[in-house]
Amino acid sequence: MKNNSREEMIKVTALLLQTKGYFGTGLNEIIAKSGAPRGSIYYHFPNGKEQLVIEAIEWTRENVTRFISEKLSLYNDPVEALQNYILDSADRFEQDKYFQGVPITAIVLETSDISDNLREACKKVFDSCIK
Repeated sequence: MKNNSREEMIKVTALLLQTKGYFGTGLNEIIAKSGAPRGSIYYHFPNGKEQLVIEAIEWTRENVTRFISEKLSLYNDPVEALQNYILDSADRFEQDKYFQGVPITAIVLETSDISDNLREACKKVFDSCIK
């Protein structure tokens, strides 16, 4: 088993959720695209898809928070920092190089009535944006 199979499954899940949503993302596709052995998904994520999606949400939260902090810290003036962050974001969007990860709002809309755990994981992301 690859040492990074757990991390790779999380990244692949985040990318699939971005393009296919929660219900369009299946465990078989995650396994195939990550290259992880079939049995490793339940080894690393004994609670199945929900646990894997929660980990992908957390992975996205950590990466987006770090990305934003790094971009804003390049400037001493808060106004200049925000202006440049917005311009950089627009450029990345136009070049299709924007951050890859779980679309949190879409996951909330898709799963809010089926899973308290997923709803709480998404809430944690929104709460981190407020701080």
